[in-house]
Amino acid sequence: MTRVPEWEQALVRAIEKHATLPFAWGVSDCGYLATDCIEAVTGSLPFKKFRGYKTEVGAAKKLLRAGFNDIGDLFASAYEPIPPAMAQRGDVGTIERDGKVGAAVVTSFGVAIKTEHGVGYEPITALSRAFRIG
Repeated sequence: MTRVPEWEQALVRAIEKHATLPFAWGVSDCGYLATDCIEAVTGSLPFKKFRGYKTEVGAAKKLLRAGFNDIGDLFASAYEPIPPAMAQRGDVGTIERDGKVGAAVVTSFGVAIKTEHGVGYEPITALSRAFRIG
């Protein structure tokens, strides 16, 4: 899979979209931010069968039923794992907080994450895992 022309602008638009939306499971959460950004970079929306949940528990159940412990395992099933320090703009990864694993997207400002308060940014050193996109 390769990156599409003008993926940089599409990536910005995907992040801006989630920055304007309130947090909602299955609408604008960490998984939707990451997969929308993957679509922006590659032109293809991944993991469509994992959409459609409405709660945190529902998201976890979809992953567990498919044999994945967390969203990082899902990413690893389709994308090349890389050291977090090697992640570049447009790549995705995971951040662990309070015993939970969330999806993140590498940007020129750091790592974008969807929180209950909008899109936030962390340093790339916050990534526990990273995956090459395109």
